[in-house]
Amino acid sequence: MTKRLILAAAFSALFVSPALAETCEDQLVLVDDLMATEGSTLDAEVKNEIIALRNSAKTDLTYGDEAECLEKAEEALSLFSQ
Repeated sequence: MTKRLILAAAFSALFVSPALAETCEDQLVLVDDLMATEGSTLDAEVKNEIIALRNSAKTDLTYGDEAECLEKAEEALSLFSQ
C-alpha cells in the first residue's frame, strides 16, 4: 500500500512538472528506474507489457520518432500504477 502511495505521488509530480521528464530519453530512464525498484512486485503480464513498450519506444527514439516514443513510454509508465 505504501509503495503504491509513493508511486502515485511520483507520477503526480511527473505530470504536474513536465520538466522532470520532458524528453523520451528521460521517460525511458524513468521506466528503467521504476523497473529496477518496482519490477519484482509487478504481475508478470504487466511487467512483460512494460518491457515491450519500453523496447518499442527505444526503437522509435533510435529512428527519430520522438512523439511515438513519448506515447509508448508514457503508456509504460502508466502501467506501474495499476
